Amino acid sequence: MRHSVKKGNKGFSLVELIIVIAIMVALIAVMGPQYIKYVQDSRDAVVTQAAQDVLAVVKAEVNLGHLIFADNVTEGNVTVGPENGNGKVRVTLSNGLMYNDNGSTDFEAICGVDDTKIVKSDLKYIIRITGNDISAHPELVSIEMESTESGD
Repeated sequence: MRHSVKKGNKGFSLVELIIVIAIMVALIAVMGPQYIKYVQDSRDAVVTQAAQDVLAVVKAEVNLGHLIFADNVTEGNVTVGPENGNGKVRVTLSNGLMYNDNGSTDFEAICGVDDTKIVKSDLKYIIRITGNDISAHPELVSIEMESTESGD
């Protein structure tokens, strides 16, 4: 007696492959937007951390008397945000706020950010400094920070 053994196919059927592909498409459709949001949040975190670093420095510089207002000015801004195209964080003094030492109103800073990483964020922070006499009474100065979209 001969026993005949039928060899079975050891592959996947077309229906099984289509089902697997459909499941993968559904997973990508659900997880894709969350991944994109996660990546954008991590990019925004670079600017947020830089702004928090600059805020700490601004408070110290006001107390040391290095940040002053121009004549007849009682409010100034420090803007922290990505610079167009080159991946650096730019810090700008405006509205009559300047350094006491050299009168500078603009400078670049890395602000603790790894300069090998490129900042790809539209997030911008404005640190608003308000007070009547910043050099004589730094303890009376109000310093507030708010975030906006830069739109650059």
